Amino acid sequence: MTIMKFESEFIRIIAILVLLTLKCNITGPADTLHKIIGRWDWRQSCCGWGGDLRTPATVGYRVEVVFTENGDYYQYKNKELNLEATFKIVEKNIWGDETNESLLFINDDEEYHIVEFVGSDTLYLTDPCFDCYRHEYKRIN
Repeated sequence: MTIMKFESEFIRIIAILVLLTLKCNITGPADTLHKIIGRWDWRQSCCGWGGDLRTPATVGYRVEVVFTENGDYYQYKNKELNLEATFKIVEKNIWGDETNESLLFINDDEEYHIVEFVGSDTLYLTDPCFDCYRHEYKRIN
């Protein structure tokens, strides 16, 4: 097997594993909407193959986001409001398979995040590509 063929197969396997990981623990829009309501503290963001890891310590600020039952979204940077918007959760097939993903849209923007939960206290917002950021938040009680 040549090196180029090996690299191609390796990248293909990694891409499949990423897709399978994104599919785990994703819930429908009604359940997602119910679970996302509340206050969330940003813990870290990690990006793709290079493993760029950003945390409050490395960037020098903290982020808190709030989702309300009436569709309001608030983002605070170091406890100061820096974005007031609306949000919606949409269920849509984005990968071309049989599975719909729960997508978060802020202010009806074209950009969105894939929404995942681990338990009731960890939220992941993932950019919709193979080598993009995955943002981790912890629920604030």
